[in-house]
Amino acid sequence: MRRFICLLLVFSMVTLLGISLSGCGGKELITFTWQVDSMPQSLDPQLAESVCERTAAEHLFRGLMMLDENGQPVVDCAESYTISADQLTYTFTLKDDLFFHSYEKDSQPVPLSAKDFVFGITRVFLPDTFSPYAQQLSGIAGSSDVLAGGDPSLLGISAPDDKTVIIRLSAPDETFLTKLCCPGAMPCNEEFFRSTKGSYGLSSKQLLTNGDFQLYNWAEQGVFLRRQDAPAFAVNNLRLVLADPHEPVVGLEALQEGVVTGTEYRGEIPDGYTAQSFSDTLWALIFNCNEPQLANLAIRQSIGQLVHQSLGVQLPISTFSSANGILSPALPLPDGSGHQEQAISSFGEPLQLYQQGLSALQQNKLSGITVLLPQQEEIVHAFENTNQLLQKELAAFFSLQQLPEEELSQKVASGDFSIALVPLSPKSSEGSEFLQQILDLCSLPSTSSLQALEDTTLSASQRKDYTLSAEQEVLQQAGIVPVWFEQRSFLTRSGWSGIIYSPFGPRLNLRNATFQ
Repeated sequence: MRRFICLLLVFSMVTLLGISLSGCGGKELITFTWQVDSMPQSLDPQLAESVCERTAAEHLFRGLMMLDENGQPVVDCAESYTISADQLTYTFTLKDDLFFHSYEKDSQPVPLSAKDFVFGITRVFLPDTFSPYAQQLSGIAGSSDVLAGGDPSLLGISAPDDKTVIIRLSAPDETFLTKLCCPGAMPCNEEFFRSTKGSYGLSSKQLLTNGDFQLYNWAEQGVFLRRQDAPAFAVNNLRLVLADPHEPVVGLEALQEGVVTGTEYRGEIPDGYTAQSFSDTLWALIFNCNEPQLANLAIRQSIGQLVHQSLGVQLPISTFSSANGILSPALPLPDGSGHQEQAISSFGEPLQLYQQGLSALQQNKLSGITVLLPQQEEIVHAFENTNQLLQKELAAFFSLQQLPEEELSQKVASGDFSIALVPLSPKSSEGSEFLQQILDLCSLPSTSSLQALEDTTLSASQRKDYTLSAEQEVLQQAGIVPVWFEQRSFLTRSGWSGIIYSPFGPRLNLRNATFQ
């Protein structure tokens, strides 16, 4: 046991510094370890959906474009590109000397050409692929027909020669270059893909990759990537590992103990660490509209009006700011802009609305309603002040129950609640998906604007307008009361630089990361 502890301490110190020695010629490894929730089902980029799958794909493969440290699309495998005057045709010229890496023993690199990008993107829309990127790339002309089983050759993508990729859109989209940075737009060699007979991406022998990193090992507890000929001080050993299910160590504790090199963190940045911060989490009061008393719109509007007026101006934690709507400024709108406008408007006089709702229910008061709160003293205290206001202004009396945040989220997800104050985080960068996620939690139907967004021919500006309209429609249904935006961070020890991290996906890119 003592020997095990000693070995563990040595391992932790090595990981903490982010530097270890390989057994190959004594070459120094600069290691980055990140915990993930699950291991990949596949390393096929067109299927990459989980955190681990997407992160692995971003390092094993390179696309036409990539996102830089400011979240802007820049050329990657493309040397240059042009956009036609009508903004419908994108023409990419590839760099010279692009190759796939084969994992067969003694194999030679396989030349990569424009047709590999054509086949990779076409696969996204083949009905038997079931790619999660079909919606994201649906602006490509003919995509809906191919997805419905039509001729794949009619998709708006072609390769007139080995170095040119041409993509045609059905409508202008100012964010299309950003969308091309997703794993679904990575190249795939058709001949090799066919040779795997349905097992593409299930092991190293069923992979051809063109990224800076190569698959070193894939086990039950981790995916391990190595990078050959990396620049000085650059990460050349990426470890995506599962947390110990019996004794999980997460967050700042995991960073302090050397279990991970980087982690998401909620709170003020401690000394000795660097962070990339983002306000993507929305704290909101949500109503279960399947609850008969809360199915009444006027009741929800009256409570919501007072809660926003009271709770929204209290900032119990230093990393909180007042929410101006459901969509945070960190969540990009479809045209790439951020949400800055005040989206929350008044429903009317709270007491009048409340009495109107009680009359419709044929009741003189609400009964048996409990508000679920997280076990955080500052937040509980803030809501207690608001609860007193509800009692004073509406004579509405609610019981309060505190729960650990994980249990609170589980209850809300299962519909086992009446009213709850919870943190909500988008699962993707699509604001419309976040709005639908909220409606599902509140047991409310979709809105007309969300349904309109299913039209794949809409331009980015049209999608922005419908997204903002959908936000207003969700707010008017009063199933949710936005209260605070919370700032979170991606935290590493000082000495690391060049890390690109986005909470949406999420996406971790270490291609330019260094440790000194």
